[in-house]
Amino acid sequence: MKAAKYLLGAQWGRYLLQIANLAVLARLLNPADFGLVAVATALTGFAWVLGDFGLSLAALQAPRLTQAEKSNLFWLNTAMGLGLAVLVPLCSFPLAMLFGDERLVGIILCMAPAFFLRGAAVQFGVEMNRNSQFGRLAGARFLGDLIGFVGTLVLALCGFGYFALALNVTIAALAGLVTHVAWAGWRPGWPRRDVSVGGMVRFGWHTMIAQLANYVTTNADTLAIGKFFGPVPVGYYNRATQMSSMAVQQVAAPLTAIVVPKVAGAAQEGAAATLLRRYHILLAYPLTAFSSALAALSLPAVNLVLGPGWEMSATFITILCLSSAFQAVGYVYYWGFVSTAQTRLLAQSELISRSIMLVVLIACAAFGDPYWVAWSVVFGQWLLWIVSGAIYFPRAGLPAAPYIETALRCMAIGLVALGLVRLVATTMASREGDPIALVILGSVWLLGYGLAWRVLGADDRSTVKEFAAHFASRNRLASKLYRLV
Repeated sequence: MKAAKYLLGAQWGRYLLQIANLAVLARLLNPADFGLVAVATALTGFAWVLGDFGLSLAALQAPRLTQAEKSNLFWLNTAMGLGLAVLVPLCSFPLAMLFGDERLVGIILCMAPAFFLRGAAVQFGVEMNRNSQFGRLAGARFLGDLIGFVGTLVLALCGFGYFALALNVTIAALAGLVTHVAWAGWRPGWPRRDVSVGGMVRFGWHTMIAQLANYVTTNADTLAIGKFFGPVPVGYYNRATQMSSMAVQQVAAPLTAIVVPKVAGAAQEGAAATLLRRYHILLAYPLTAFSSALAALSLPAVNLVLGPGWEMSATFITILCLSSAFQAVGYVYYWGFVSTAQTRLLAQSELISRSIMLVVLIACAAFGDPYWVAWSVVFGQWLLWIVSGAIYFPRAGLPAAPYIETALRCMAIGLVALGLVRLVATTMASREGDPIALVILGSVWLLGYGLAWRVLGADDRSTVKEFAAHFASRNRLASKLYRLV
């Protein structure tokens, strides 16, 4: 619990930093700038997955690692990162020709060094995770993001335009590598041929397949909109994606570093399902609540965070929040597969679901509009949730029914609150984008969510209360809020 407190505390800092990033840069740059960089990021994003190769999770779930094994993994990740830093720029010219925009070449060249820098940092982060140095790990990640944001802000103010955004990832990756090396307290040795890491490479291979499938469908929407509709709609869509997926990225993904080792240990004692159930409840309710609230308040939230001229993003947010909700309630399946070393089942479920999603997405882009593409993403996350839970999770020896029931309760409570807000919003449509509307509609959402929680959330209330009471006992402000609620 202390580890989660450190990690989530830093993630809230990164969350606030990301909001500041959205708010400030949206007022300095235009949607086309964001669209161009989003397309370049989507085109090169496969390199992030290949650079890790699933070796971070493989090392994280291993019961023990020798110094030689750690060193071999470090050199593998570093070599892959260096190779990708060379390969990606070579691909920039044909990719720019494919999209008919030569500006993509310069953007990709600015981003390329980050592949090597992040590859070299992977095992230092794993070392801090394995040694429970969560305060240092969180600080290293936050400092990297902060330096990246400051560098981007300075470049944007100096008139570098989309190049400021393109250089963000390289600046942040360099800062992240320096802080990871400085704070990990570990140094790799030279690679050794007589020390095998084949088992972890095989584990990482199946994990990487799942992550690549995730990458393709996660970025296919951006690429499809860019190809069929141009960079401007991509800019609106990219900001909406950032806002709607922020909670999952800043909470669910980092918690994997804590959940996987704990559940892996519990699996050896036959208690994996019980522990996963607790983590699922504690994750699903707050994240689906966030998605519901953001969908309900999308227009005033966009006006507040991004400023005038970004209203098109509000419609995207309303749609994509449903996708984020399915992703939140389905994250437990990812944890379960990795913790029990059933990465082959994870890869199979991802490939089947996301292949269907990709076909639907391309059809929506070719014959519809950008909003159809957003709805195809919702369909894909729903399909993945169904396939993973109903078909593949039981094959890993974990019962799916309790997780599905909790997910349905979370979604139902969020939809009740969202529906109530939309009903009230119709009476004040002309003022919905005003700051005062944010307060009024936010109060309506709280009322609707609270009432629905009292009626529908009874089965999971004890677990949430237990966690809230434990957290409140360690935090004075939280204690006052807990007694008030």
